[in-house]
This record gives sequence, C-alpha cells and structure tokens, in this order.
Amino acid sequence: MPPRPLVLVALAGLLGGCAALEPPPPRELAGPTDGYSPTPTFLKVHVKREDGSVALLNFDRREWHVSEIARRLDRNQLEFVAAQAQPREILNEYLAQEVRAPEELRALRFDAMGATHEERRLLDAEWDALLRRHVPAHALPTTLP
Repeated sequence: MPPRPLVLVALAGLLGGCAALEPPPPRELAGPTDGYSPTPTFLKVHVKREDGSVALLNFDRREWHVSEIARRLDRNQLEFVAAQAQPREILNEYLAQEVRAPEELRALRFDAMGATHEERRLLDAEWDALLRRHVPAHALPTTLP
C-alpha cells in the first residue's frame, strides 16, 4: 500500500526540524603567543587572551607551512598573532582562516606560497619530523594525514 500523503507531510515536518545548525561566524582571535602543541593534523598555537585565558589557534597542516610557524615560535620570532578564525566544536579552539598580523605569516599559507605538490610533500616531511620530536611515538597514528 502506498504511503498516505498526510504521513509524508508529517514526516517532512519532523525531518525539517532536524536540519544542521548554521556554524558560528568566524571571529577575531588576537593576543600574545605562548607556545604551541603539534598534532598530526594541526599546529595549535597558544594565544593568551586579555582575560588571562588561553585559546588554541589551529593551523591546518594541509593549508599552512606549519613547520615554519613552529620554527618561528621556537625562535621567539612570533610573539603576537591576530587572525580571523572559525570556532571549532572544541571549547577555546579556533581554526585559522586568515592571518591579520604579523603580515609575513600570511605568506605561509600554501595558496599564497604557490606551493607545488612536491614542495608540499617536502614540507609535510618537515612537519612529520617535528611531530616525532615532540609527540611520543605511541601517541602518533601509523599513517599521518
């Protein structure tokens, strides 16, 4: 027996209420840097806020030259960062969309670099080496993204 039109209308009404929520708008995240945490997917830069709390500004290794950003943090050459960032599902974590300051950091986005596939492969190898130095081997996945 074919479904009744009333049942279909009721079902459509219920499913319409299950639509995904709109993601929050990007916001400005700015402050002094206070180290970083490398993960297989992100370089998580610790950013101190005015209220004393720390937010994590995540740089996706597929979009940014993260090993160079980490190198600059290690050398204290990146003392402040300001970025337009997308809030993540994790409290106090944001995904870097566009860096506003320092300007030279903008050039480390692969799109801005015009990085070739081969150059990206070499930069990924740099990041993998940094991960092996900072993250215990048992905490790393067997294949990195």
